Amino acid sequence: MFSGERGETAAAEAAAYPGCVGIEADLSSVDGARKLYDAAVTEVGQIDILVLNGPGPRPGTASKVDAEDLTTGA
Repeated sequence: MFSGERGETAAAEAAAYPGCVGIEADLSSVDGARKLYDAAVTEVGQIDILVLNGPGPRPGTASKVDAEDLTTGA
């Protein structure tokens, strides 16, 4: 699955890989992340593994990350 602020770009990138989908998403807010998650579950079903790729929060497990960590970084 590919996501990006421009849905057409995400869809174009995903088209190069069989079984992938592109979803428009703005991950600069918690609401945007929730919308991406909901869209991903709708498109592909249960999510078993999630890889966050970006500067992100301080190191640690995903279950320990809160909204402030996502908006302020490390």
